[in-house]
Amino acid sequence: MGLHRGKKISDKGDIHRLFLRFQVIYIVIFLSVAGDKLPLVINTWPFTNATAAAWNTIFNLKKSAVDAVEIGCMKCETDRCDGSVGWGGSPDEQGETTLDAMIMDGRTHDVGAVGVLRRIKPAISVARAVMEFTTHTLLAGDQATAFAKEVGFNETDLTSNISAQMFKDWRNNNCQPNYWQSLLHDPNPNSPANNEAAQLYRENRREYEKKVAAIVQESWNDDEEEED
Repeated sequence: MGLHRGKKISDKGDIHRLFLRFQVIYIVIFLSVAGDKLPLVINTWPFTNATAAAWNTIFNLKKSAVDAVEIGCMKCETDRCDGSVGWGGSPDEQGETTLDAMIMDGRTHDVGAVGVLRRIKPAISVARAVMEFTTHTLLAGDQATAFAKEVGFNETDLTSNISAQMFKDWRNNNCQPNYWQSLLHDPNPNSPANNEAAQLYRENRREYEKKVAAIVQESWNDDEEEED
């Protein structure tokens, strides 16, 4: 399974919760039909070229299912499927594109993943390197980039003309929409949901921080109750 942020997860049992946060792009399996092994490539999305690349890898080149997943996902990253996969799309609030990827070997249940990977294009290949060359499940952010460079991947800019324009348009629209909520650090007064919080932040910083702490504590309590 593969592809497309976060804490480093060293317990591989935690991957079942992590997995729900990732898009599943490919599943490459063998089915037993009348004693023969039939390779099968399943793609969640209609990315035909990427699926064909995975199929060619496993059927014509006779490589492994993990190879097929990696090659299929790499094709999708290169083609920037629907603008949401690979470099050059979906900039963050600093205007930077970062990448996530995950790969699993179904035979062994070994898993490798990267989150918020910066300045490295083949995210799925870095995820595979995490699986094969470390005891971790997930590496994220600059640490994931440092690991990628250590195992031979080249650092490069992930910005495209499209992502640069997306970021410019977002800034010109008062940074809307965004995923911030009321009573968070330095709330945006241009957001209708933040008017009250922004006013309190300006007029009574101590009371504002007190309310922030209370909301954070309430959130922690809610999480603990859900786990129980």
